[in-house]
Amino acid sequence: MCLSGSTLAVRRRPPAWRSGLTAQGLLAAVLGCGGQTTENAQDDGGIAADSSAQDSPSSGGSAGTGGSAGVGGATLDAGGGGACVLQLAAGWEHTCAVKGDHSLWCWGNNDSGQIGDGTKGTRITAVRVDGVGPSVSTVSAGGGHTCAVDAAGTLWCWGANWRGQLGDGTKDVGTSQPVQISALGSSVSRVSAGYLYTCAVKVDGTLWCWGANSHGQAGVGTKADQLLPAQVASGVSEVATGDERTCAVKTDGTLWCWGAITSSDGTYVDKTFPEQIPADAQHFSHVTVGTSHNCAINVAGKLSCWGWNWDGQLGNGTFGSSTASATPVEVTSLGGAVVGLAAGQTHSCAVEQGGTLSCWGSNAVGQLGNGAAAGGSLESTPVLIDSLGPSGSRVSTRFYHTCALRGDGTPWCWGANVDGRLGDGTVVSKYTPVPVVKLCP
Repeated sequence: MCLSGSTLAVRRRPPAWRSGLTAQGLLAAVLGCGGQTTENAQDDGGIAADSSAQDSPSSGGSAGTGGSAGVGGATLDAGGGGACVLQLAAGWEHTCAVKGDHSLWCWGNNDSGQIGDGTKGTRITAVRVDGVGPSVSTVSAGGGHTCAVDAAGTLWCWGANWRGQLGDGTKDVGTSQPVQISALGSSVSRVSAGYLYTCAVKVDGTLWCWGANSHGQAGVGTKADQLLPAQVASGVSEVATGDERTCAVKTDGTLWCWGAITSSDGTYVDKTFPEQIPADAQHFSHVTVGTSHNCAINVAGKLSCWGWNWDGQLGNGTFGSSTASATPVEVTSLGGAVVGLAAGQTHSCAVEQGGTLSCWGSNAVGQLGNGAAAGGSLESTPVLIDSLGPSGSRVSTRFYHTCALRGDGTPWCWGANVDGRLGDGTVVSKYTPVPVVKLCP
């Protein structure tokens, strides 16, 4: 079975896929689909039947804002003028970037039109996405859809719409080109695209969610799917979405989560309204949501993680089903203040002040980027990813691949690549960072 846009089994709750798919089986599923061949993928980023010429990207410009405050989870922000790439967003099987001129580029799996170029052909190199206002300020890549905010604060979404995740009032019928989500007007500041749902924060601090809601991840008090944006909370500074769970940081520094929440005995409990996460009176600044775990940074730069930990993704030196935690546990082996974070399927990454990048958890398909052979290895404490050099506060992951921006604004990716999500012009998975081609000089 190939791990593609139509394969959903390994994305569900951990016990279900863990019991039926070993690390070796996962490696075969992810690597075996693409192997060492690119017979169905072209170097220009598309399958022959759907390929179309694209202009070469250029560099320049200033920074935009991030779906996770520019530091973690789905979206990161370079935060500096003159960088080639300002923002990078790793989705489940595709990746997007905002360049210095505020143009939008995407690559990877495109079977639902999530690239946004009007086709459904896989793109193994970056292609430009037109139709998102005059310039793009932020982008978020989800399970099979993508959303972006333009400079005027207007939200645009495209791709799969099976559960209403686009937010245009319809479901089932998706689109391969951006459509304006008029229900939120022109005052959106942040967006986070989850697996089958989406959340956004407006400039007034109100939080809105829509799409799949079978576990309460939309946070509106029911489990009915939401086809239009519904207000969830106010006073929100940041939101992060995952498979079936959402977390947010409020302006007072409190941390809230809802949807499929890990309880004290390691099982899941569905919460249809936001509930505050007990955290010893800590004040938080950023949060990221993985498939079954979460991580957050407090205002002092300390990183804590909680949730499932069978592959060591909490980073506290333990692993296994009995080591899950319902409350944040500090990752003590990181020496400096943490300024960037990201959570994937079963791994986590963090950037310390000064640009040191570390990752931990599962390395089944090379998503840690430390060069270790894939196929079942794991790290229960952070390991340094030194091949990139200083990487600022820039790391992004959602599933089985990871991307980061170096200090010079160039994007690098590693991990699973069966659908070209690394953007290096191949469909071969990589165990160490490789540059994304055709984006920077």
